[in-house]
Amino acid sequence: MNSRLWYLAAHLGLGSGATLAVWSLAVLPTFAVLAPAAASRPSEERAALERLALARARTSLWEQVTDLVLTKRLTVGVWAARDVEVDRALRAWIRSRPRHAPPRFYSDQTCDLDLRIDPRSLIDKLVELQARIPQPTPTTRDEVDGPKAARDWPILWATGMAGSAELTHDEDAGLRGWEDVTSMGRQLARSAAAAEALHTLLGEAGRLKLTNLRRVSEFLATSDGAREALLAALERNADVTLQMEPDQIAVAEARIEVSRLIRLLTEVHRGHSPGTAFAASDFREMALHNEQRVLGARGLASPPAAQLSRFDGPEVERGAPAWAHETLEAVGRDEHAAEDGRPQELRLAMARVDGIVRLRNQIEELPVRRGVSVGHLLERHPEWKQDVVVFLSGARRVGSPKWESDGRVVVYVELPLQRLWRIVRRGLSTLESDVARESTSAPSRLFDDRR
Repeated sequence: MNSRLWYLAAHLGLGSGATLAVWSLAVLPTFAVLAPAAASRPSEERAALERLALARARTSLWEQVTDLVLTKRLTVGVWAARDVEVDRALRAWIRSRPRHAPPRFYSDQTCDLDLRIDPRSLIDKLVELQARIPQPTPTTRDEVDGPKAARDWPILWATGMAGSAELTHDEDAGLRGWEDVTSMGRQLARSAAAAEALHTLLGEAGRLKLTNLRRVSEFLATSDGAREALLAALERNADVTLQMEPDQIAVAEARIEVSRLIRLLTEVHRGHSPGTAFAASDFREMALHNEQRVLGARGLASPPAAQLSRFDGPEVERGAPAWAHETLEAVGRDEHAAEDGRPQELRLAMARVDGIVRLRNQIEELPVRRGVSVGHLLERHPEWKQDVVVFLSGARRVGSPKWESDGRVVVYVELPLQRLWRIVRRGLSTLESDVARESTSAPSRLFDDRR
């Protein structure tokens, strides 16, 4: 592999160790023009863009996971929703997945970031959750046990996109994990969590003993307005605290002293149920039948899907070339035999680099308009070559590497092309006037080592 490919490996962060560092430094000056302009962006803005892209990638990954089919009638999302603790634990695990690779910053002030989950690790997590937090249905273990459920599941990839124009400075903008939720969505989640906590607190109050033989729930059932009146009183008097957890769950804790609850019940009885089988003295004696001094309840809520902010950059619109919706694939090889002593990690990385070069060759030939390829367009706009290099760094190694009999390694890589369309479409405004004048131009090359 020649020096230019060694530089590409270093630039894309695909190798490690002293050997690769020496090679990359030796050839770096030749390609200094390709250093990303995004590196000059303020560090605070870069960090904010990364957080927003990461939040969106995690949201996308959660949606993909919950859509996976366990049985003909059961998805992962439905399975998890059977128990609130299972649902929350699975959501927290998915939203804690680390980024797959460094974020990619582009010259149009946008950022992409990838996450990945393989089927084996996901099914292992589901089985762990089932064992740790048993669910009420006896068939659940059979539905998630073993590799059968995950046999047809693909490796899940999610890419989060964010643009600097979206960055806001509202008071909630710093909530970790909530970066892709609108201010309205955060408020709705808070309100829903608080409402659930208060309703749950009402249920806990109903389980308290009113007399030796009766419970508060029986009193609340004596009048249509009694239950509603106590709930309204709890809304005014209970202490409610809210925590916005990084797994996009709003957690509300509602608490009230039992002595205060007894006074509220007395007021409700006076206003809604006088003359019933319950007397005011029953409520005064409640403290004798209940050792509990404070009653508490918890409510959980997530933001509505409609309140998740979506990346509003250019979509793959009608009239875009067909490839803008596709994913390119290539095979990369490290041609050195195992006897050369290089670490396996480095050999896999360089095989991926080779695959990326082959993807690049395919990209240059992609048509943009009749007679004009991506390579032609990059010749007119060389300032975007650096964006294409950053884009190439997002190539994914898929499947398992293949080790040939002589020790050479083969890897498979793929690259979704939506972002490439976002890059090249910026040149379309000048394309029509340029194409007649430059219709005979030779395609541009990102590098000179064409195969």
